[in-house]
Amino acid sequence: MNLPNNIPHLCQISLSKFNNQYRMLLPEKMSGSNFIASLHLDPLTQIDPNEIYPVRAATSHPIEENFRVQLFEQLLNTDQHLSIDHLSSLGELMFQSDAGYTSCDLNSEETHLLVNLIRQQKSSNNVLFGAKITGGGGGGTVAVLAQNSSEAVETIATIVDQYEKISGRQTRIFSGSSSGLVTYPSMTIEM
Repeated sequence: MNLPNNIPHLCQISLSKFNNQYRMLLPEKMSGSNFIASLHLDPLTQIDPNEIYPVRAATSHPIEENFRVQLFEQLLNTDQHLSIDHLSSLGELMFQSDAGYTSCDLNSEETHLLVNLIRQQKSSNNVLFGAKITGGGGGGTVAVLAQNSSEAVETIATIVDQYEKISGRQTRIFSGSSSGLVTYPSMTIEM
């Protein structure tokens, strides 16, 4: 698959263009040995010759994720007060993102279980809207979009109890968010 010269990164291809022109050109899966023999150009990445890699899913995911992130940002910026419909749409984008990670084999049984417990609870109330695995904490972290209410806190506590009983693992809940980099001035580094 050769990308046009003006598109150096996969995520710069629109999702519709990728689906129409490139998706079917990719193999569904490929063995590490075939990849090494025909395509491997990166001296820093180690490819296991005995592994079967989900090439199409791993290629599709960053393109789909880029689309979801842009849509997520647009939905956040549409309203000062986010409606239940907006929050449900944001939550659905999170569930889609998690499904993308799963299709690339980037999830774990534990995170998959937790996201599914949240998805099940979401359908019975309007306090949890979505969840996805995230890279925070080196994996094993699930971000949850929830209403800022005591009912949401109680619902999450119930899910954590269910999760711990099923998985046999202890969990920690990190609640809220910081301002992140918004509080720091931007900096340009020229090389």
